Amino acid sequence: MYHTTGFEREEIIDLCIRINSAERGTGTPNWPPCLGLFKSVAATLTYMRHNRTQSEIGESFGVSQPTVSRAIAAITPLIPEAVREFVPTADDLDPDTRYILDGTLLPCWSRAGHKELYSGKHKTTGMNVQVACTIYGRLAWISDPVSGSRHDNHCQEESGVLLKRARMRCSSRSGACWVRRRGSLPFFGSRSHTAFIRARGRARAIGEGPAARRPSTAAAIRALTWA
Repeated sequence: MYHTTGFEREEIIDLCIRINSAERGTGTPNWPPCLGLFKSVAATLTYMRHNRTQSEIGESFGVSQPTVSRAIAAITPLIPEAVREFVPTADDLDPDTRYILDGTLLPCWSRAGHKELYSGKHKTTGMNVQVACTIYGRLAWISDPVSGSRHDNHCQEESGVLLKRARMRCSSRSGACWVRRRGSLPFFGSRSHTAFIRARGRARAIGEGPAARRPSTAAAIRALTWA
């Protein structure tokens, strides 16, 4: 269960309880009765985590692709609301902890009427999000999405993540930022710098992996990382 959804069985049960107790608006689609809430949530998490085709997920659960599609459509908007209270803000970041801060573009469909989504750097449309993690690669914070045409510096200022930081220095090799207070920036070639490079790679994998190439990536990442 963990390797397909990213959650232990007990955690999925807890998420199901939160989803079932949350208020839903009129006309909100229900999950398929043949799957039930637990399997619908598991199928949705699997879809978000690995970007598997719905037909393949349907075979795993013994149902058709349209059934999986209805489950995903019903559960996806409910997950962010169920875990919203656990989503940290920039103010929750520990000022005494070292973080790696970097931005990534979450691709989405091109919209003729929304030129602000186009990123000149990536030559595609999407939303820019900032990701902060510890030097060991543990995810600590993800910003709200900003139009893809915006530069990382603007997005960082917009998110407010830098307001409480006394100092910041950027690595010219990667563009990633090491947020610090006093003397916490590792020198190149040191053991701490090796940890910095590895953690940066893990942080980027969150936003640039296969699952990040879907239009619903922003909601998926926020839902999967804060439960």
